[in-house]
Amino acid sequence: MAQKIHPISFRLGVVQVWNSTIQFYGKSFNQYYLILHKYLQIQNFLFRLFKKNNLLLDFQELKIKRNKICLNIYYLYLPYVKNFDNYLFFGKISKIINQWYFLPNKIHFYLKSELKSTANLIVIYAQYLLNKNMMHKKVLWNLCKLLQLQLDIEKVCCFKSGLLKIKLKGYKIRLAGRLDGSKNQMAKSIEHTTGALPLTNIKNCVEYKNKELYTKSGVCGLQVWLFYEIKEFE
Repeated sequence: MAQKIHPISFRLGVVQVWNSTIQFYGKSFNQYYLILHKYLQIQNFLFRLFKKNNLLLDFQELKIKRNKICLNIYYLYLPYVKNFDNYLFFGKISKIINQWYFLPNKIHFYLKSELKSTANLIVIYAQYLLNKNMMHKKVLWNLCKLLQLQLDIEKVCCFKSGLLKIKLKGYKIRLAGRLDGSKNQMAKSIEHTTGALPLTNIKNCVEYKNKELYTKSGVCGLQVWLFYEIKEFE
């Protein structure tokens, strides 16, 4: 049954925390659905804009407290991107988001100096490879090769008990749909698993992402599981 349950849902509040925090009380609570709807629109807008400028958008953190908005955006450069005007690009984004919300807001952009894989980043990278007309099996091979280099690499993340170190111990990637080179109309699936992936252990961290990818062969579903071992600072 553990494989049929979202691996993050029953870890929230126990080990892992939410990426977004929205606090509204009293009469202002009526505006909650508008804030959430605008946030989803901003996510879609940022994804399209970063993709157009050959940047990899990792993830965003939204915090709304005391009628103030704080948005943290993490991104990566592609290797061949050069002479990119950060100030002009991010200045335009800030102006657009300021017009989107009527509340005072702060927007922070964080450039990741090293490639530390997240489930969201793996999905975006897969979409980028498929847009280059790469075969599905080759896409899966590239994703596995990237994650293989990340095994046993440590990074620091925020959990319920504070900042902790985590180490990537295993991963699983599953791609389902009408794959290239298949004459059969029925959908097929290919997957690859490496290392430990105990989904029933709630004392460890699991990153999960499910995304529909649109290709010339049809719609494919990509699922990514990343299993991390939590380690305390020495």
